[in-house]
Amino acid sequence: MGCITKSRLAGALLAATLLVVSSGIRADDGDPFEAVLEASMKEKKGVLVHVGGQGIGGRVIRLSPQVVELASREYNRIVIRRDRIDAVSAN
Repeated sequence: MGCITKSRLAGALLAATLLVVSSGIRADDGDPFEAVLEASMKEKKGVLVHVGGQGIGGRVIRLSPQVVELASREYNRIVIRRDRIDAVSAN
């Protein structure tokens, strides 16, 4: 895998923000991360969680105050600490 530059990370964060805004999820309704993650869980749709410059894809299966749990075709359980999440992307 290649090195992630600051400009590529900034572009990814901008794209994630635009996806959140264009999806109709309102940031003033509370935590926008929570809104995207809850929508993934309720609608059983995938998200891309950005952690330390890497994207982790999956569908949210469980939310807790400390962690987000995802499932994917490859892994049936992916646990991500909330304090490590940089961005969340959803369609």
